[in-house]
Amino acid sequence: MKFAAELARLHREHGVEVVNFADENPPASRPAWQAFLEALISQKVPLILVGSTRASDIVRDADILLSTL
Repeated sequence: MKFAAELARLHREHGVEVVNFADENPPASRPAWQAFLEALISQKVPLILVGSTRASDIVRDADILLSTL
C-alpha cells in the first residue's frame, strides 16, 4: 500500500515518529483499515498513530486491536 510505504519513508528519511490522522474516521472501512495497518506493520517502522474514531469502530475491530497487545 502506497500510503504505508510513504509513512515508512518519512520515518526513515526524516525521522517522523508520530502520525496524526486529520480524518475523523479513518477506520470507516474495516477491510481498508486492516490492509493499511498490515502494510504499515510490514514496513517495520515504530510509528505512533494518533486519531479519533467512533466507539462502534473500536467494538467492531476489537479482534484487531487485541491482537496487537
